Amino acid sequence: MMTPAQQIATDRFNGSRSVRGVTVSLFPNGPEFTALVQPIVPTPEQYALSQEVRSASKVFILRADIGAAKIGIGSVLVNQDSGESYRITMIEDNSIDVRIAYVCETAQQP
Repeated sequence: MMTPAQQIATDRFNGSRSVRGVTVSLFPNGPEFTALVQPIVPTPEQYALSQEVRSASKVFILRADIGAAKIGIGSVLVNQDSGESYRITMIEDNSIDVRIAYVCETAQQP
């Protein structure tokens, strides 16, 4: 059962997904999810010797959509639209939030 605030958050998330959502699937042959992907802009280090070459993203998936899927650190999500892959390095999960955020290293597919 959802609280009114959770229902509003779910409606907002679904609205955003309908406009800018992408289809991701759990590699190699897992279920598909409609998710929101947000690039993470690296912050410059004060004593960095070179430019950071890694890219990262946050992938947001509605908690109710995950169901029994086993998504953990090291799992890979593949963007069905662009072919990008997202290797999960951290999970931001708050039990009262309607979505789960996966912090990922992003790789472009050739």
